[in-house]
Amino acid sequence: MSASALGALSIGVVILLAVTVDEGFGWLLIPALPVALVLDAAGTLRGVAGLVFAVRDRGRYAWPVAGLLLGVGQLTAVGMFISGAFS
Repeated sequence: MSASALGALSIGVVILLAVTVDEGFGWLLIPALPVALVLDAAGTLRGVAGLVFAVRDRGRYAWPVAGLLLGVGQLTAVGMFISGAFS
């Protein structure tokens, strides 16, 4: 599982807990957001590195591009959430 997927999974689990079990679980977003941000940045860097190696080795591009897009999308979503664009 890629680092970006783990970042998205952590936020998804916290939101699922807050919606279904108890609203008190919403405070878990405070530690989950920085963890997701770091994991998404790591996933984006790994996607760029994978894309570079795929171009160099003339290999397949699908998984590096998917990791790169997932990482950039998650970084954008977390950045917008932190800046207050959703409120």
